Amino acid sequence: MTEKESAITNDGRSYFDGTLLQLIGWSLLAFLVTMLTLGIAFPWACCWFLRWRTNHTVVEGKRLKFNGTGLGLIGNYILWWLLGLILGPLTLGIYWFWVYGIAVNKWVSKNTTFTEDQGTAEKIRTPIPVKTVVAIGIGAALMFVLMRFVAIPTGIPNVNVNLGIAILALFAAVFGPVAGFLIGFIGHTLVDLTWGWGVWWTWVVCSALFGLSIGLFRKLYPIEEGKFGLRQIVGFNIVQAVTNIVVWIGIAPTLDVLINQRPANLVYTQGVTVAAVNIASVLILGTLLAVGYTKTRTRAGSLKAE
Repeated sequence: MTEKESAITNDGRSYFDGTLLQLIGWSLLAFLVTMLTLGIAFPWACCWFLRWRTNHTVVEGKRLKFNGTGLGLIGNYILWWLLGLILGPLTLGIYWFWVYGIAVNKWVSKNTTFTEDQGTAEKIRTPIPVKTVVAIGIGAALMFVLMRFVAIPTGIPNVNVNLGIAILALFAAVFGPVAGFLIGFIGHTLVDLTWGWGVWWTWVVCSALFGLSIGLFRKLYPIEEGKFGLRQIVGFNIVQAVTNIVVWIGIAPTLDVLINQRPANLVYTQGVTVAAVNIASVLILGTLLAVGYTKTRTRAGSLKAE
């Protein structure tokens, strides 16, 4: 049951009509926004999740409505944390039980009312559709696993055959440029963090740009509509090949030379190798995944991007 379809009658019942997909989506969105802003946007992410939970709650036939905003929460958020620096250690952590168990619930209750419209849950507007957020989380996780644990050495320092790029290409083609950019950015960042050498931002940004480019041209290969014949396959691979060449032979090594002051002969050799193996990965694995996904779409019409 979706938000648009959840017809509710004012018959005195109490229930919750949120769905599992919405829960996953809002949780991922809150996590990603908080992580990408280094915690700065946590109050807004928290309010998005609270609004979803509250607006899908009906008590004795009356639907609840959450009116709190990130701007309204951030003052308390900063105050609680500043006080926590002192009171947290002094109370052996008991202060934080008060914050999350009492203070937060008081603020939430103060900003919760009954809505006049008892029919359906109010549509919550966010910059990214919930299904796209779910796709970003799944895509970034798959990209991370393949890049981190299925790394095939090429013989060139710090360059491996990257199977994760095929996942990135598929998700970007299906869910668009925003999903492609964030999957590339998050997936590559997680890989660098777990390797222990720090985040190599020039390469992370280039993975994100690759996903962005594939998503921008997705109308040439409408995979989500079940259309991925020979013409679309050729278009898909032309776009990915050109993007790989521009990103990994042009942008990445140039940024390494200008920003990181790396030897030009080394980074351009790495760039050429990365572009070559990425083109091959997407051409073979990416195309096979896209064909398989298209057949699933034709048969069942599942996992449709908003």
